[in-house]
Amino acid sequence: MPTKRTARRTTTTPTARAAHASSKRRKLREQALVQIADYLRDNGFENPDDFKVKGGYRVEFPDFTIYASVEADGDDLVYLVGAEVMPLPSDQDLVVPLMRELLQMNAVARGPARFCIDGDSIWVVAVDLVELLPDADYGRCIDAVFAWAGQAQATLRKKYHRTTRKRR
Repeated sequence: MPTKRTARRTTTTPTARAAHASSKRRKLREQALVQIADYLRDNGFENPDDFKVKGGYRVEFPDFTIYASVEADGDDLVYLVGAEVMPLPSDQDLVVPLMRELLQMNAVARGPARFCIDGDSIWVVAVDLVELLPDADYGRCIDAVFAWAGQAQATLRKKYHRTTRKRR
């Protein structure tokens, strides 16, 4: 004959659960930032703290700047690497062909980096959840953004950065 057990009561309060979740997020954020710093150090940046900004790192190159940060998105922590490639052309006749080319490039892209538009600028970005990202992929995302941004500087700017009119 089966015995009945009383329902098990949890001893954690909502406040304790929130504190635990907050502690876990803080540890994940710190781990992600350490991975970025280690990648920079392994790639010739002797003191990564020189590039530290709020929420991540900012590394300037001659043609573009790469941002690598960890940001909160609701309950998730998101790893975001991005580089601004160019402003959208002010000449409306260039916008549609540029959009088509960006879509085609995204369709065949390998790796984590993709083109996107933020405001009036074209960016190369890599975005992933910190919780799911293996340690080796932090540097891989930076490498992918660096490669795409460099390629875009050479090709897209030549084709679509011809006008001097200010975008409305």
